[in-house]
Amino acid sequence: MSGVSLDTNILISLWRAEATAPAVVEALREYAARWRLVLSGPAYAELCGFYIGIEAQLGVLDIQIMPDMPLSAWQRAGQAHATYTARRRRSGGGLPRQMLTDYLIGAHASVHSLSLFTLNPDDYTDFPEVPILTP
Repeated sequence: MSGVSLDTNILISLWRAEATAPAVVEALREYAARWRLVLSGPAYAELCGFYIGIEAQLGVLDIQIMPDMPLSAWQRAGQAHATYTARRRRSGGGLPRQMLTDYLIGAHASVHSLSLFTLNPDDYTDFPEVPILTP
């Protein structure tokens, strides 16, 4: 593994001092000691919707923004989203509820051979090739 990609909810938990924040901090320290921490372009875009000037906060945490998304990542996100959509419709659950952003974050981790640190591991079941980390 070359690094750990962070789901948006990891940094939101930390910055909002949610109940999960102490476990997130502990895990981030452990992961940062062994691997580089990265934030995908889609996760970065989501965070920009919540916080102004997040680049400085990411710098303090030594988290690199890794916005590059090759065509294979977009294709992988589309495949995973299509699988989910078909599964949801077959189950009688109606229209898809999961956000496309989750598929882009998962696909970014997949094509860059990264693990993914998240508070919502169930959002990434369509990416069995991605090692999922939770606090």
